[in-house]
Amino acid sequence: MKNIYLSVALLLTVVSFLASCSKSDDYLNVIPKDTPMVASINLKALGEKAGINDKENKEALGKLTDILKKEMNAASFEKLESIIENPDECGIDLSKPVYVFYSDKNDMILAAKVTDKESLANSIKLLGNDTEISELTEKEGYSFSQMDGYSYIAFNENTFIAVKSKTSGNSDKLKLNAIEVLNGKSEESIASDKGFIRMQDKKADIAIYNNFEELDNDYKEILEKSIGIDGAAEECKLISGIFFENGRLVIKSEFYTDDEKIKELYEKHNDYFSPIKNSMLEYLPKSTLCLMSVSIENDKIFEMLKENEDFQKNISLEDAETIEKVLKSVGKEITFGVTDFNMTETPAIVVYAEAKNGDILKELYNNKDSNSLTRYSKFTELEENAYLIQTGRDNIFLGYKDDMIYATNNENTYKNIGKKPEASAEDNSYAKDIKGKKVAYIIDFNALSQLPIMQMLLKSGNAKMTAMGSVLKNADNMSVTYDDEFTITVQLKDTKTNFLKQMTQLAKEFAGI
Repeated sequence: MKNIYLSVALLLTVVSFLASCSKSDDYLNVIPKDTPMVASINLKALGEKAGINDKENKEALGKLTDILKKEMNAASFEKLESIIENPDECGIDLSKPVYVFYSDKNDMILAAKVTDKESLANSIKLLGNDTEISELTEKEGYSFSQMDGYSYIAFNENTFIAVKSKTSGNSDKLKLNAIEVLNGKSEESIASDKGFIRMQDKKADIAIYNNFEELDNDYKEILEKSIGIDGAAEECKLISGIFFENGRLVIKSEFYTDDEKIKELYEKHNDYFSPIKNSMLEYLPKSTLCLMSVSIENDKIFEMLKENEDFQKNISLEDAETIEKVLKSVGKEITFGVTDFNMTETPAIVVYAEAKNGDILKELYNNKDSNSLTRYSKFTELEENAYLIQTGRDNIFLGYKDDMIYATNNENTYKNIGKKPEASAEDNSYAKDIKGKKVAYIIDFNALSQLPIMQMLLKSGNAKMTAMGSVLKNADNMSVTYDDEFTITVQLKDTKTNFLKQMTQLAKEFAGI
């Protein structure tokens, strides 16, 4: 019965960190060297961090077991109970990582380490009584069972695989495919690939190794243009690690290549940025909904733009000179913030940039009729170092004050420019985490949840909004930062309990167990 798949998987996860550990990693041989994607899943770590065996989860596990007992036949349930009590009986080493990857035929394959082929066969035969799989058969040293025209499981003394194919095939065709996968050679596998080894070294709860060559052509083109080398996507990989920590989820992704020329260009691009000092956060209110900070090396950025083919083709010499003057007039750090939002008005946005003076704004104003950047707008001087640009129904206030050039679309924000709020974004927990990064983007869940429109939606009685409200109640913020690698962090308010354990508790509440 298909509806017990998830329940069986959950109960098997309970015992994953109790299983024995085998020394051989030969089962990695089934992962081909040219796979477009491979993910490593540490079941042992996930089970421990979810608190699956904690006292408070025993009642939930008991309810889950009762559900299975009603739906499974006696022999199958007895076998499952024995596996829970003695994990070695399942025949798979659940303390070793489970790998999910694509083959060159784009079949999705799950691979796990076999510790006891006979125990595994017995487990599948008994549990198979309650699932839609064919009888287990032996052939050429391996066992095989078909689930449908697209899926099968197979295993030998060393490796278990579950395969979901993109194309249908008869039993004989699928068996030949199983032989090919299970007989993978170490020299043809990903095991010795430097990028794969680097992925393993991350010691992540879940690690992912992606080949850029498999990206959509538009993304490949963007990558290759940014690097400046045709065919660069074939040489590039993205290595990501997902970590469930106390109070937060962290995803770290790094660009990887063995090509020395690409490495050199990538490092050169890194030099366009410098560490953020958080010099503008004190001017943004603590309730800022989202913000972005970046610290750039202005001269290097313009030199890069001048070398860019699209910039050369689409930007006139006059506009290029104006852009150069703007970049040279502002300092390194620029911060963008969305400070308010409602359904009837445009979101209130403000941008602050370090600057020594406002001369560039005066020059833009004096040349407003000849500059293509402003000639189609109404450009008005409001007061010394303060201007208004009107384009259609849009108003942009910009000016220079307190060693900053600013721009905002909100008149009230303009009137309070330079006034430091009593509680600022600098007081938020994320401030210390983004300081020193080169690029940082923040979404503040606390501020979002307090918006009147959000409060109205959360109280609407809609099931999806109720679920969102439960998530927002526990969440603090999400940050995306860059500093040699990209990091996505989801921070919860409870900083002492593991993120996965908190999500498990939330899932139990939704499920009513």
